[in-house]
Amino acid sequence: MPKHLWIIRHAKAKDNEAGEADFDRKLSKRGKEDAEEMALELKKIGIAPQKIYVSPAKRTRKTAEIMAEVLAYAENDLVEVSGVYEASQQTLLKIINNFDDAADRAFLIGHNPGLTLIADYLSDKDIDFLPTCGIAYIQFDFDSWQLVSRNTGKLQWLKSPKEI
Repeated sequence: MPKHLWIIRHAKAKDNEAGEADFDRKLSKRGKEDAEEMALELKKIGIAPQKIYVSPAKRTRKTAEIMAEVLAYAENDLVEVSGVYEASQQTLLKIINNFDDAADRAFLIGHNPGLTLIADYLSDKDIDFLPTCGIAYIQFDFDSWQLVSRNTGKLQWLKSPKEI
């Protein structure tokens, strides 16, 4: 079975409050709305993830929870991967290469600039910027996540909340 990867940047977050760590930033009202709209769009076109890998930062976790609810994915099945927070392209590649091969359809929800860099690196098309709650859908024509590497994926589409 081919592998399908949806690289999803967290939705719009609130600005840092005084003394608040970046890791603890919460989604803004617009961010919550965008996450729900994007999940509804995925549902409308029949996308159902088998695994959702997510950064443990509050804004990414909430984005994942909103999407999971809309897509009828059990919230307690979200896979937190601490290495996704502030990850480099190479770190994200290692994380993807270690995805569970039993899952052919996976979401990776995290942060820029790493997500834009890894989407561009894996895809056959140039991806310059992944906006908040933007999604890059890339398909790989092999049956193991370990084979994912530079330019091995075919970009199927790139969507953002502004296009929905």
